[in-house]
Amino acid sequence: MESAFASDSQKGTKHHVNEDRLLCWPEGGLFAVADGMSGAVGGAVASEMATQALKEYLLLSYEENVSLSRAQLLREAILGANFALFQASLRKPEYIGMGTTLTAALVLPKSVIIGHVGDSRCYRLSGGAVDLLTKDHVTNKKDEKKILSQCIGYQENVAVDILEFPLDGDSTYLLCTDGISDFVDENDLRKALLSSSYNEAIQNLVRLARLRGTTDDTSVIVFRPSDLVEEFRFSLQTGPS
Repeated sequence: MESAFASDSQKGTKHHVNEDRLLCWPEGGLFAVADGMSGAVGGAVASEMATQALKEYLLLSYEENVSLSRAQLLREAILGANFALFQASLRKPEYIGMGTTLTAALVLPKSVIIGHVGDSRCYRLSGGAVDLLTKDHVTNKKDEKKILSQCIGYQENVAVDILEFPLDGDSTYLLCTDGISDFVDENDLRKALLSSSYNEAIQNLVRLARLRGTTDDTSVIVFRPSDLVEEFRFSLQTGPS
């Protein structure tokens, strides 16, 4: 039987280090991708700090029985990650200007909640069709270079998109950074997810992005919420032990 999720992150040739980070915490129903920016030090630090802060905030909230909805908790966790990064940039000059995208999915027994800032993406395969669920937070200059209009850590305040979808037995979700999404489309994702195991699908998508010219880091998570609920039902209902 295939695992309920799979993931992969690889360094491209664009940076000296991999500035992407993945978070896979199936016991807590939490998955996230982050794509850091601001050079070899700041970018990698930003994505690592954001994913860790996200998990730590939710874990602490579960332990303290915080009386917020899970959607509110996810929003507050992302805002907490933003605050942690912004404060770090004030303390260390080498971190000034650092930031990261952050796209997270929180799986619950009856729904999937998406929290999103930046231009990493969340897709859903359902009924044989792939849909993009998130909206890129970008602006374009005259030279068509992408500029993020929202990111984690660059400013003290950030707007977080929160989306919630009912859980069903058919859907598969895919989170990825723009090293993938700038070079493959929904049809490519559909073919990969329908014809291969999750691990094979991810490797096929990475190879396709490389063939089409990506030099960026590539990071992907694929998961099936209904399988996660079946495997980790107690944890998802009550919070991880």
